[in-house]
Amino acid sequence: MSDTIENKDRRSSTIGQFAIKACIVAVIFAACTVFATDWITDALKEALAGKTGGSQFWGRIERELDRAADPDSDLSPEKKQKLINDVRVIVARWRPFIDAARNELQKPSSAN
Repeated sequence: MSDTIENKDRRSSTIGQFAIKACIVAVIFAACTVFATDWITDALKEALAGKTGGSQFWGRIERELDRAADPDSDLSPEKKQKLINDVRVIVARWRPFIDAARNELQKPSSAN
């Protein structure tokens, strides 16, 4: 009979130790998750700070528009013609698929 009492004591002690260790692991995991999330959030905020708004954003837009409008940055007539030809080839290649998709989208939906 004392055998079963000792076994119960050992089991409850083992379960208690397991519960304590599981809680420690859970707390460490939660702390690491909070730390990692905070670190990633801060890194994203820093990375996007200069790119999403404010005077830096609008200044960059203005510079790019000025550069695009500058006659010196224009493409040569040969490059323009090559790009136009490339666009024509791509359109000719994809037109059957686009037409088929457009025709399917214009059909009334079935009641199935």
